[in-house]
Amino acid sequence: YLADYIAGDIDDAYLKLRAISEWVSQNIYYDRDAKNNSVTRSTICIKNVLKERRTVCAGYAALFGALCEAQGIYTVNVRGTVLSDSVSYEELSDGEVNHEWCAAYIKDRWVWVDCVWDSGKKYENGKYFDESVSSRMYFDISDLALSFDHCAYLAEKRYYFKAGEYFADAADESSKESSVTSSIESSYEQTTPFTTATPETYPAPESYSPTTSDVEAESGENNIGLILIAVFSV
Repeated sequence: YLADYIAGDIDDAYLKLRAISEWVSQNIYYDRDAKNNSVTRSTICIKNVLKERRTVCAGYAALFGALCEAQGIYTVNVRGTVLSDSVSYEELSDGEVNHEWCAAYIKDRWVWVDCVWDSGKKYENGKYFDESVSSRMYFDISDLALSFDHCAYLAEKRYYFKAGEYFADAADESSKESSVTSSIESSYEQTTPFTTATPETYPAPESYSPTTSDVEAESGENNIGLILIAVFSV
C-alpha cells in the first residue's frame, strides 16, 4: 500500500524510483542514539522503521529496497565504507564496512541511491530534528562523484516479500505441531527459489486507490551514466 501511495499514477520506473527515494529521505530520521549506543535487529526491522520513523543506514536501505520490490524495480543492497570522523579518503578502499545504501537497475543501467545521505533528518537524545533540507545529490549520482566519499565492497539481492512468505509458511507448519526443522524444509520446498532472475510485481488490490506523489510523471531520462556494480566478497 505504501509503495503504491508513493508511486501514485507514475508509470515510468525511473520516476517511481525517484519518488520512493525522496519519500524515504524525507520521512525517516537517522537514529544517532542507536548508532552511538547499540544497533539491534529491532532498529532495522522494516515494521519498526515505519512505526517509529527512525533507523540507521541498514534500515533505510531495507525499507527502500522493499518499497522498490513492491513496485517491481530490481534493487540491490550495497555495503561498503564511507567517509566519517574515523575514516579518511585515503582509507576508503580498505576501511571497515560502516555504511549501507542501494542501487537499482533501471533501463539497462545501475542507479546509485543513498537515502541516508540525502536526508537532513535525525533522531538524537530522544528527539526528532530536521537538520537541513533533504537533497537529491545522492540519487542517481555518478560513479566518479560517489567515489569521493563511498567505496562499495558488497552488493546483494534481498527478496523481502519472498522472505516474508518463507517464514510465514514455516510458522504455519510449526503451528501444526511439526518440528522446527521439518517445517522450515517443507516451507522451502513450497516456496519459489530465491534465485529468481527478476523480481515479481506486487500490485495493490483493485479496491485500493493510490494517491499521486509530488514527483510529476514527466518524460525524459537522467543522462548521468553508470556502469555495472562490481561485487566483491568480504
